Amino acid sequence: LVVIVHGLQSNSNSSLSVDLGKAYHNQGLDVACINFRGCSGTPNDGLRAYHLGFTDDLLQFLSMLSSSEAKPPPIFLSGFSLGANVVLKALGELGSSA
Repeated sequence: LVVIVHGLQSNSNSSLSVDLGKAYHNQGLDVACINFRGCSGTPNDGLRAYHLGFTDDLLQFLSMLSSSEAKPPPIFLSGFSLGANVVLKALGELGSSA
């Protein structure tokens, strides 16, 4: 499973996210693309917003995948722009459990 993390002011419907998803899918991989808070077309009414170091949403998504009853598939993270920084920061926070 490839998890795509979009860039600043982007979302899962952006041409780059869609093109990446199609490329990974054409290689036989399953794909998921997360949207940061406020980037899915729904306003973010919460107290926290995404930023360059905001890994909470990605880490929660990864936690949900690993806590499912079925054994999760291998997970690959793919980010661009701000999303690449979030991926690297999340990997650092996960340490050897990544």
